[in-house]
Order: sequence, then structure tokens, then C-alpha cells
Amino acid sequence: QAWVKSQSPRQRPASPPRTPLAPSRGMEVDTDTAFDDFLSPESQKRKRAGDLLQSRERENLGSLLQSLIARLSSSASAQEARVLAAVLLRKVIVRNALTIGASPLWDGNNCDDAEGSPNLSKALLEAWCSVVHEPALRRHVADAVAVASAIQFTRGQAWPEFALLLARWCVAGGDERAAVLHLLEQLRDEVEDASTDQDVQRAEANVGTKSSPFLSLLAFLEDTGGALCKLLTAAFQDASDAASREAAARLFVLCSTGPAVPATLRAAVGALAGDVAQAVVEACAESVRASEENSHCEACLQAVALAARADPHLWSPLASPATGLVATLVGAVNDTKMAAGSRAAALAALIELIVASCEAAATDLNAMDGDLVEETAPQILPGLRKILLDFPEDDGTEAWAEGADEDANAPGDKEHADDEGVGMLWDGALDACGRLLAHGGGAVGSRVSLHCMGAELLLCEAWQARHSGLLLQLRLACGEAAAASSGEGEAAVASTYAEAARHFHHSHPRVRWASLEVWARLLAAGLAPSRQAFDSAFESLAALGATDHYLRVRRRGLLVFLLAAAEGAVLTPAHAEPLFRKVLIPQAASPDDDIRDACARIAQGFAGALGWIQPTGEDAPTLPETCAGYAEFTILWQEMTQAVGRGATDAAGMGDQTGAVESGAIEWPHEWR
Repeated sequence: QAWVKSQSPRQRPASPPRTPLAPSRGMEVDTDTAFDDFLSPESQKRKRAGDLLQSRERENLGSLLQSLIARLSSSASAQEARVLAAVLLRKVIVRNALTIGASPLWDGNNCDDAEGSPNLSKALLEAWCSVVHEPALRRHVADAVAVASAIQFTRGQAWPEFALLLARWCVAGGDERAAVLHLLEQLRDEVEDASTDQDVQRAEANVGTKSSPFLSLLAFLEDTGGALCKLLTAAFQDASDAASREAAARLFVLCSTGPAVPATLRAAVGALAGDVAQAVVEACAESVRASEENSHCEACLQAVALAARADPHLWSPLASPATGLVATLVGAVNDTKMAAGSRAAALAALIELIVASCEAAATDLNAMDGDLVEETAPQILPGLRKILLDFPEDDGTEAWAEGADEDANAPGDKEHADDEGVGMLWDGALDACGRLLAHGGGAVGSRVSLHCMGAELLLCEAWQARHSGLLLQLRLACGEAAAASSGEGEAAVASTYAEAARHFHHSHPRVRWASLEVWARLLAAGLAPSRQAFDSAFESLAALGATDHYLRVRRRGLLVFLLAAAEGAVLTPAHAEPLFRKVLIPQAASPDDDIRDACARIAQGFAGALGWIQPTGEDAPTLPETCAGYAEFTILWQEMTQAVGRGATDAAGMGDQTGAVESGAIEWPHEWR
């Protein structure tokens, strides 16, 4: 009971004056009539009813709240009317949160006042109890209760009846469990939204709580006879209520991985890992029996992935064949009838279990052996190859290629995909291949299979295969460079650079983008190409960065030059003239702030890497007159400065001056000042 006692009731006068929240019974009839008209098929009646309800909200909020709450439990009203009452109740509470939070008539510690006005928080709980066995209605009422409780808790006000009701329902029947789980999910969102309010932040600071009110409530439920764990366990075991099982999985992740969760609560909930694993096995089996797309297991699969990543030591024993979890995940990854989002979650869970098993084998002699990669790779690689071959679709290419890099970091355009989970599945397939290589250790078979799959994709005619093959080779090269000896790693990186360069002139923009992405990622990882490889690819890189038909490809080309300038080792004075003339000066005149900024940074990085400019603490750089090519570079720099100025002027004329580089000077890097 410590949590209930710690929520000190607000200090108030013994006989509080009537507030605008106090109900006025003389208005109840008019309010009920207006509410009936609100459901009328006649638009004029609905409009008059809406105006009257808004007037009641302004003039006597308590009367309106009392009428809406009474409607919830009125068996004489149609279900549609009761659902509408619940929806309106939540909206009214949200709009009047400050008034409600300050009123003694809503205080969870206050009884009905001396004048007979009912305590509205008590009436709301009673209404919720009366509809708990009506699934279509209890969710909407729970939303209103969640908003009301968020107002109470974020202001440090107690609502003991609410907390104790949740504790009782945690160990009750299926309807009560479903109601609690739905409310807890809504309450978490409401408390997080309310915590952005400055008044609430000050109130919480005064209360001095060390954790959020929501986490304090969860801890209270667990302290009350382990009610929270009993709730989650029952939900995982109840196959008839998939929605509650999914909600329980999300709550499990929060409690077992959240950084602010009390240690005792995290340990208690984390011990339910076996129940989560069993729920995944059963949910996936149900999906297979249904023989249709089914996303009811996605949250459970995501729970395995996130929890295994947070605590690999706890989850590594569950990778044992005896649990059936790994076999279930393999089957889900290869099940083309399952929703793409669920397959992506299954793949993420499988990879996290493999990583957990490998880490346990490396540190614990009693753990499973490290052969899980070798056992599972042959089972999932054919499915991963099929995923990489089928995505992305061609329909959204034009819009994708004309978008900015920040619009979609991944090549898949989810806006044009039939299922947004397809992009997650494709990303997951590439990530899985890289992590299988990284954690395979001495698993030679899986390593060879991964490289063979990458080579096969690059031999296919379909652009999807080339696109995916390049990005797969990128991950494999990074993995080899990190794990292999110096000679083997360098050979893998050089081969990947060369393969990407062969696709610079591919007809499809996604493939060209992928080839540039390979170069950019390798440069960013500190795996620079040889000077000979850079010289051979320079003309193609310049063409892609300056004249490619598609904006996204041009921007990726500029990124390659920006990273190459930062690397420095691959650039020579011979690159100055073509780099400035073909790429930087034309692009610097762009009205796009980001492109002008990138060109300026490339020029500064290039000149700085060659020692042609030195930081002076001033806006303009100092060019040492003794360096070779000084005169030629001075001309290029001046033309570059003028181009930047023209671009900034054009941007100002278009009404877009955000981030513009000042006319007449290239912005000097802040870290060099």
C-alpha cells in the first residue's frame, strides 16, 4: 500500500466552495435532450445539440460530465449512444484538464460533498465497472479513465480506489484483464503527454518522485501480491484473446528493458521470459493453422527481439531446441503467408537469440555451443535471398529518386509499398546477413553461403537483385574487415569498391544510389579505397554528383566527395580542377541550402587535406602563397564563393533563407575557428 499512501492528497478547505465543476441538476434535462439530438439524422438538430453541449461545457462543466458519465452505465441507452458519450467524455476531460485537476469534486480522495453532489471520479470508476463485460464499450470508457487518472497522478494527487481496482482486476477474469491492459497502454501515453506541461513538471518536481507516476503504479501493482506478473502471465497463456496478449507483450518490454524501471520490478517481469517464448510458439502456430496473413503475433515477436537484446544472458538458454523457439522463428521468417511486419519481427528475434547464444558460449563454458549460426543459416538464407530479390517494387521509384535523403534513409519507399512492413523485412534481411557473418566465428559454411548469395544477386538481371546485392556486399565487406586478418579484410573492401564502381552507370537510379551508398558507407567506416581505385572512379563519381537526372543520386554523390575530402588520403592536387569545375561550382549555385553547404564543406575539406588552406580564426581562409597550384586554386575558390552567393540570393528570392551560406564567403568550419 506504500504507493497509495505516498500520493498525498491535495490540501483544501474543509468545506470547499462550489466550483464551475459542481453539477447543477436543473440543467440535466436540457443536457440529456441535447445529447439525444446529437445522434439525430437531421443536421440542424445535430448542430443545435452541438452548440448546446458546448455551452454547457462553458457554463456548467460538472453538469455535462455528470450527464455523460450517467449515460455510460445506462442500459436504457443504445450502445451507439453510450460509445459516443464515452468519446465525448474523454474530449471534455482533455479540454478541461486544469479545471478538473483543481476541483475537489474530481479528487480521488474526496467523498460526495455535503450538498449531495457526487464525486465524479468515483462515478467514472463505477461506470467503468458496469461496462467491463461489454468489449465494444469498455475500451472507450477506459480511454476516459486513463485521461482522468493521468491528470490525478501527474499532479501528485491520489486515486486509491482506482489503483486498488486495477490490482483486483489483474487477477480476475479475461474481461477485467483486457480492460486493465488496455488502460495501462493508454495511461502510459497520457502520462507522457501530460509530462510536457510546464505546470505538471513543476508539480512533479515538488512531489520529488524518482520515477514516473506510471512506473510507480506498475510497481504498486506488483507489490500487491504480484498482481502485475499474474496479469501478464494469464494474458500470455490465454490464446483466445490475441489483443490482450499483444498488449501484455508491449508491457513486458517496457518493464523488462526500460532504463527508469525499478530494479525489483524489472527482475520480476524479466523472469517471465519463458512465458513470452511459449506465447510466441503458440501464436505462430495459430497463424500457420489460420493459413492467412496474421499480425497478432508481431508484438510478441518484437518483445523477444528487444528483451533478448537488452538481456542476452537471460535469453540465451531459451535458444535451446527444447523450447522450440528457434524453430518457430525460422518457420515464421520463411512463411510467406505471414504479414511482412511479423516476419521482420521474427527475423529480428531470431538474430538476437543467435547473438545471445554466441555471446553466452564465449563467456560461459556451461552455455550452449556456438553452432547455432551453422544450424540456422542454411534454413533461413533461401528465404532471405527471396526477400532481397522481391523488394523494393518499381512503382514508387520516381517519387523516391526525387526525394531528399532524410525523407527515407532506407531504399524502400514505404509510402508506395503495399505493406509498410515490407521495408522493415528487407532491412532486416540485410542486417541479418551482416550479423550472421559477424557472429559466425568459425562457421565457415555460413560465411561461404553468404558470399555466394551476394555474388548470385549481382549476376541477376533484375535491378532489385543488383540493388540488394550491392548493399549485401557492403555489409559483408564491413564484417570481413572487422573480423578477418589485415590482408583478407583489405581484399574484401577493395573487391566491394570495384563491384560498386561497375554499377555507377546502371540504368536504374536505385542501383546507382546503392553503388554510391557502398562508397559512402565504406569511407565513413574508415575503409578508404586505394588512390588508384579512386582515380579510376573519379570521372564517374563527378558525373553522378553533378549531372545525374535524380536529386537523391546527386546528393549521394556529393556525400561521397564530402567523405573523401574528410579522408584526405585519396585526393591529390590533380583532382582540384575537375572537382571544382564539374561538381562544386555548378552545384554551389543551387538554391538548395543543403547542397550549397555540402559543396562548401567539400571545398574546405579538400583544400585543408592538401594543406592549401589554414585555419586563422577568421571567416575567410588563408591560402599560403608558397604552395603549388596557389594561383589556380585562388581562381577556383573565388568562383566557388561567387556561386555560393548566387545560390543564396536565389534561395532568398524563393523565400527560403534557412541555413543559407552568406553571399561572398564560404562558411568556415566551426571546429577550425
